[in-house]
Parts: sequence; structure tokens; C-alpha cells
Amino acid sequence: MARSRVPAVYAAAAASTFLFSGLSEGRIAALLRAPGICVRRYARGESVRTAEGAEAALGLILSGYALVEKREGGSVMRMSKLKLGDLFGAASIFCEERDYVAEITAQSSLWVLEIVETALSGMMREEPRVTENYIRYLTTRIRFLSSRIDSFVCGGTEQRVLLFLSNNAEQGVCALPYGMDTLAKTLGMSRATLYRAIGELVSEGKLKRDGRVFTILPVLEKQRGDV
Repeated sequence: MARSRVPAVYAAAAASTFLFSGLSEGRIAALLRAPGICVRRYARGESVRTAEGAEAALGLILSGYALVEKREGGSVMRMSKLKLGDLFGAASIFCEERDYVAEITAQSSLWVLEIVETALSGMMREEPRVTENYIRYLTTRIRFLSSRIDSFVCGGTEQRVLLFLSNNAEQGVCALPYGMDTLAKTLGMSRATLYRAIGELVSEGKLKRDGRVFTILPVLEKQRGDV
């Protein structure tokens, strides 16, 4: 992919993302020429977003990887890893609260398409498909967060672990960006309890583990349908 700071150059990459789904590259290139849209490059280890003073803008990953972390006191929780096509910053736009909920750091040479709030508003007025795609994204996030809540409030520890891993899996595989200590804290349980739950799930044939990579076995699909 060409390295350029001209947004229209990235029309092909942007076409593969949810926000511009259903639009031609030509139409996307035209939309990206509006004021308030730019491409930024971040070096590995460079801060992309901090918890305070976040710019009201959407960020769309065009190339590279970034790590999302949440800091509380002296502890750091790794939440997710962003890759090509992933979006961040939705919580900072169309909202009076400007503080960002997490910190994002580039894990490689990172190229990001950034769209400020006013530019996104104009884009939505000009192209209804962008509005539909963004609403669809928010709906998906609501459903995801609802399922995350379920994973915390449902009864057994095994079920909580299974739901969490399945909700964070892609094609049945969940590759954690952090270790078991962080997973235990995320789920609100001790390491010993977490290991016991994983052991039970493995012995029951519901889960396969290889280090930080968990494969959700087919039996889960039946279980998820029963929830």
C-alpha cells in the first residue's frame, strides 16, 4: 500500500472497512477530500490516544497494529489489539465528555485515517450509507457489550469464562493480547479459580488451549443457542 498522508490515496483500504461498506472507491475518495480528514503515521511505541484531552475524532486503522490499555492506579489492563479496519474513538464524538476511556499505543508502524466530528457529520449528511454503516456499528457494539455484561453476571465461573472467550473470538479462536493474570482481573476472579474453570472446560471438550490462544469447540454453539 502506498505511504501517503493524502486521505484519498487510502480509498481502496477504506473500502474494506465497515464505515465505507457499499461505496465505490471513487465515492470514498471524494468523501475523504473534505476538511477535517487526515492520515497520520505513528511510530512503534508512540502514543495514539491518552485518557485525557482526547481529540473528538474517529480513528480507522489503515495499516499496522495498536494496543488498547486501561490504567487504574498503578495497574495496567490490556484490553484489545487493533488491526487493519478496526475503529477507535467512537466514545469521544457526539458527546460532551472528551476524556478517552482507554489509552492506545502503536505496536508497529501505524497509519490511521482520522475523521474529526464535524467532518463525520458532514459525511453523514452527504452520504446516507455512511450513516447507516455507523449506526450498524454502534448496534453491534451495544450487543457486544450486552453479551460482555452477561459474561460477568451469569452464574457459574465456567460459563463466565466461556462466554467471555467466545465473545472475543474470531472464527472460533480467541487469541488473548494479555496474560492469565489480566484475564482473571478482567473476569473478577482469582487466578486459581480461572485455571480451574479453564481446566474443567477443556476436560468437558468445550475448549482447547494453547498458551494464550483458546479455540472454542463446536459444542459451544449449542450452548450459546441455549443461553
